Amino acid sequence: MKPECKLCVENIESLSSLFGRDVTEQILYGLFNPKGFSSQDPEIDINELVKSHIDRIQDEKAGGLDGYSGWMRRYLKWYEKLKTARKMAWEELLDKIKTGQMEPDSLSVRQMMRHFSDILAEELQKEGFLEQVSEKYVYQNSYVFYSLTARSEKIIAKKVLEEAFLRLKRYGVGLHEIRESGWGVYPSHILREYDEYGHTYDMLDIQETLLSTASRDPREMRMERHDFKARIPLHKAKSSNIILIDKSGSMNGNKIRGAIMAALALRQLMETEFKDDILQVIAYDQTPYLLNPGDLIKLRANGWTDIGKALDLSRELLIREDENRNIFLITDSEPTVSCYPNQTPEASALRASYMLSLEDISINIIMLDRRPELRALCEEMAILNRNATAVYVDDPLNLSEFVIKSYIDMKLSSSGN
Repeated sequence: MKPECKLCVENIESLSSLFGRDVTEQILYGLFNPKGFSSQDPEIDINELVKSHIDRIQDEKAGGLDGYSGWMRRYLKWYEKLKTARKMAWEELLDKIKTGQMEPDSLSVRQMMRHFSDILAEELQKEGFLEQVSEKYVYQNSYVFYSLTARSEKIIAKKVLEEAFLRLKRYGVGLHEIRESGWGVYPSHILREYDEYGHTYDMLDIQETLLSTASRDPREMRMERHDFKARIPLHKAKSSNIILIDKSGSMNGNKIRGAIMAALALRQLMETEFKDDILQVIAYDQTPYLLNPGDLIKLRANGWTDIGKALDLSRELLIREDENRNIFLITDSEPTVSCYPNQTPEASALRASYMLSLEDISINIIMLDRRPELRALCEEMAILNRNATAVYVDDPLNLSEFVIKSYIDMKLSSSGN
């Protein structure tokens, strides 16, 4: 009898093969953005499953607890009991999935992460989605810390872009509302109602037309004039872009996460639809540096803020390009340090903005704080650059939609329409 292929056996037992690609990608996205977990009620309540196992576990005397206080001994005994119950629940779920008694999508990813985070992390590491960065021991327990890899970054980027387009469409502020782009050869996400005088038949999007009809008249599917949708092509006007992400200490929490999501979404959009365009991502505190694939997802907030030096590095990179050149500057504060001894941090930022104007490089200043002094600085930078915009975003997790829409607006205006 021919032995079973070892590679096939390993693949069958992998997390992504058992739970499927969608669930695996939801787990990865949830690790990056905890607010990205679905809030729908699951068919299987893992909380209740774990509790049922806890109730069946007999209390046992835990060894090696001498020297701990009474409450600590009780806590450690309870924690060991909880770990055992979670392991039993995990094995029960795996058995039901393997035997077809349960579908993976009937489980809550949020609950899975709550109860099986260490198990999931180990499995994701085996598949190259996570890498171990450190390990600590606390009260006889080992805690392993992981970071997402470049492979995970690509998956998360797709998820971020998909969500950004869904939100743009839901709130009615999406790409389908920006002005007509004219004739071109580049297909895009931009949808308009079909106009027999302004559009050609090859621009008709059959799928979107049928979806519009089905949502209005699912029984008869009788098409009306406003059901017909056209997908608008864009001109292939090459652009060179840089996203500057402030990673100073104040950019913690959702601020740095939102900035990362914006960069991931824009890069994914360019890689899928605007392949001739260039995007470079620079993180900066007191020192700016280029991010390589896989670095963006690991970015953490720390350090001071030198906007002038970050803009100078961007100028050095963009003057080598001869097409439309743009900078997206994401920050939440005024500059706090300057690498130039004879210039204050504010003066350095203003000088750098003016130097960009001499090279015809535009700045899109995205400020995550509405303090009057910051508004004044942004407006002065915009005036000196002569081709700049300054906007204020209250929710950092909306940055991806704003950056995408700004980029598409720029593409349309550069096409001469």
